[in-house]
Amino acid sequence: MPGRPHRPARATAPEAVRCDSCHAGETAALRELKGSDRRYLRGLANPLKTVVQLGEAGLTDAVVAATDAALLDHELVKVRIAAERDERKSLATALAKQTNSALAGLVGRVAILYRPAAEPAKRKIRLPTEANP
Repeated sequence: MPGRPHRPARATAPEAVRCDSCHAGETAALRELKGSDRRYLRGLANPLKTVVQLGEAGLTDAVVAATDAALLDHELVKVRIAAERDERKSLATALAKQTNSALAGLVGRVAILYRPAAEPAKRKIRLPTEANP
């Protein structure tokens, strides 16, 4: 149509890459949640207590192990990050990457991480996009 600007074609999503994690065999695309899923998970996390605290020592192996164990037990955990404002996002993203989880939200000093159980029968949380594919 004349007068209508040409829009370039949408870029297709990158191929999902298998993660090397021994936990779920999930794809790396798990870390990219849709907005409705993130909103749903933040709502579920609201009454939860902080399970792991990331202190002044930063992202240590002990913090990663504790977060990994908490994700195995709960699927959805809150992590309190005691760092400067500009460092929190990068620390939360790095922790999510190391634990093969998704960063559902970062509210103030608290990061919300989600990783579904390895076996579909043991999953406690059903995301809205899973119910309506």
